[in-house]
Amino acid sequence: MFTDISLYRDILAPAENLLVFQPDSIFCAAAPLTINDYLGWDWIGAPWSPDAQHGGNGGLSLRKVSKMLQVLKAEDRKDGDGELEDLWLTNRMVRLSGANMPNATVSKTFSVESVWDEKPLGYHVGWLGVHHPQYIKSSGASLSTPRPAAVAAADDDGVYRPGIRGTGTVYRRSDKVNDNENDDDRDLLIIEELLLTKLKEYIFTTED
Repeated sequence: MFTDISLYRDILAPAENLLVFQPDSIFCAAAPLTINDYLGWDWIGAPWSPDAQHGGNGGLSLRKVSKMLQVLKAEDRKDGDGELEDLWLTNRMVRLSGANMPNATVSKTFSVESVWDEKPLGYHVGWLGVHHPQYIKSSGASLSTPRPAAVAAADDDGVYRPGIRGTGTVYRRSDKVNDNENDDDRDLLIIEELLLTKLKEYIFTTED
């Protein structure tokens, strides 16, 4: 979905700022900065590792629609490409002429996943996330305990994880699939499809 040019060209434009906020994300009411402080960047998301030069995690990220259009006009994502959409996009964003990409130090003040910051604006807590509930709770996060994530098939790395629906596959590294509806009743693929459908319905309705 996020590497489909029609999302940006036909649905989101002329809007410029796209906030991606997946179910395992939270914002902190007591953070020293607000989302307005990050609007100058073309893409900002949590760094993936302590030695990363820039951030890029897409689960909680702020993206410029115009820059996404530039990237996708220059290159189509091939069918079957196994690279995660945020990696695919940010790897091209950092090479895009004129792109304003923050370094990792700035990125972790926007969102924390696997690289800790004391007072970030938010957290994206998947299975790679750093878990410090005492800090998250004291920061005024909108949710004190993030729910387990439901993982879209395109984002599954093949490892079965209890409590995270959609992980594991008999075709890759794991011999079982977690499709237990009691783990999480939301499926990211379905959420994305519903969002796309609702946006299209809205456009058609307002154009009449």
